[in-house]
Amino acid sequence: MQGDVTVLGRALEKSTAGERKKFLNTTSNEKTNKTPLQDAIEAKDIEKIKLLWKQSELDKIQKLDDQDNTYVHLAAKTLDTELIKVFLDNASAEMLNRQNDQHYTPLQAIISGSYVNKLKKNNISVLDLFLQNDKVDLNIASYGNTDHILFSLCSAGVLDKTRMRKLLKRTDIDLNTTISPLGKPQHLISLVVTRLGANNPEAAKLFLQDPRVKDGPADAMKVLLQAIIDNPEAADTYKTQCLEFLKILLNNPEIREDDFSYFGKKSEGSRPIALTELVSNSGLDKETKDKLIHVLDDKFYQFHPEDYNMESMNSEIVL
Repeated sequence: MQGDVTVLGRALEKSTAGERKKFLNTTSNEKTNKTPLQDAIEAKDIEKIKLLWKQSELDKIQKLDDQDNTYVHLAAKTLDTELIKVFLDNASAEMLNRQNDQHYTPLQAIISGSYVNKLKKNNISVLDLFLQNDKVDLNIASYGNTDHILFSLCSAGVLDKTRMRKLLKRTDIDLNTTISPLGKPQHLISLVVTRLGANNPEAAKLFLQDPRVKDGPADAMKVLLQAIIDNPEAADTYKTQCLEFLKILLNNPEIREDDFSYFGKKSEGSRPIALTELVSNSGLDKETKDKLIHVLDDKFYQFHPEDYNMESMNSEIVL
């Protein structure tokens, strides 16, 4: 039954159900050792894919390789918008959310590992196809509760404000949960802030404003301050972006003076002594320390303007 689409279509029509089932689901191609649809996906032959995918005798959730990838996994990894759309438009929820032996759905497969860079470089619109499809489950975690699509997207650096809005609208996971990537338990808020806050602060801000996030801005501020201080080896760009995001958080009216109790007792009318010592004793360069102190002083000036020298405040270092 090999040949062009027209010839193949006629052959399929004339064959029996048993013959079609055998042809479609066995690796009859001696050269590639793959099924006809696998070959079509690899060749990106859209018309042949459409013909083969609609055959009722095709096992659409068949495990096709040593990683238990399905046809939808293979299609997703092509990062070809037109090709992937064929499957997204004509697949059941079960097919779209099937996990391979790495516990990855097709969506998770392309936002994990080496595929992330390919996705960002070649065709980021593929991600939008998945996020817009109501049959794609955005609440699935990999390896039990060690990873989640939200975390993966934050780590991949592909979650802008628009995509964050779509994701929050469609996800019903506990946004205050703890997950364990690489076996180390971490709060989801801290993961969003440290990974996304530095790259896309507006998306991170949108997450923190979600009513399901408890004490989001305050917790995020604590996490970010600690992250900046704990990572002096971070690139200057990262530190600058983090400081910008910190400024966004500190300008949030929900941040209260009590939120700084995390850093211990404060000296009279000024920032907490422990916080000042933490910044001073960190491995950050002097310029970054000065910027961090000025950003914090901006906030504490709002709490206690009477305790600050205006002349000093007017000499603020601009981030």
